[in-house]
Amino acid sequence: MQLSTRARYAIIALTDLARATELSGDARPVSLSEIAERQGISPAYLEQIFLRLRRAGLVRSARGAQGGYLLIEAASGQSLGAYLEARLLGPLGMTETGFHLTPERRARLAQLFARDEKGELVPAHFTLPGGGEFERGGGGLYGTVGDYLAFIRMILNEGRGPDGPPLLGPASLAGMTQSATPGLSGVGRLIPAHPGLSRDVDFFPGLRTGWSLAFLVNEDPAPTGRPAGGLMWAGLANTYYWIDLVNGIGGVFATQLLPFGDEKALGLFHAFERAFYV
Repeated sequence: MQLSTRARYAIIALTDLARATELSGDARPVSLSEIAERQGISPAYLEQIFLRLRRAGLVRSARGAQGGYLLIEAASGQSLGAYLEARLLGPLGMTETGFHLTPERRARLAQLFARDEKGELVPAHFTLPGGGEFERGGGGLYGTVGDYLAFIRMILNEGRGPDGPPLLGPASLAGMTQSATPGLSGVGRLIPAHPGLSRDVDFFPGLRTGWSLAFLVNEDPAPTGRPAGGLMWAGLANTYYWIDLVNGIGGVFATQLLPFGDEKALGLFHAFERAFYV
């Protein structure tokens, strides 16, 4: 089944927002019309994509946080975690990454922090909804900085791991590394769905930015020195990374600080990146 970029974004909306009830703790099912409204997608178009996926046997239900849209699981016959382990994590040597914490890994789990009213760091208490039992595509993996650098090296190495054949085909790699929204003037300020977990954030105010199927793409040179076409994204606890395909550079900056978008953490990330281009 061949899908356009627009259709792929519709699928992303389906897979991500079908899981939104779990993230919010709301057991109410999510309908196609609600997904379409929240993502600014035509309900008729989203319904069309869903019907195509159901005819292809790739989805089972249009409702429920866990009831449908498990495309990889339906196509492969494996859980998402098992599929990632076999096709990505294992070949890359990412032995510390997975959805579930063993007792040994749990003992090494980093403490989360937040700022009090004076700006001082204090321990924060936060656990992933569902305790990691639900393997979702939008987040939930535990891992290390070293493991994530292995993933970044794969992107810099044109989809290849340390050994063996490419892990990503040319079309997948292009979809991940090239802007799929070239006409967009800029991503702009990102407004969180859960203000208690994230602040508003604009990574590069005034710059043309867009989205690939995997990353935020800066379409203008960034003030940190990153050239146009650079890739980046981030994690909830103020973890940030960038990938520079032009110069073959990538890096990870990781804190364990809530909420996301902390000004000091973001400033340190930019300074860290800038040091590579001085």
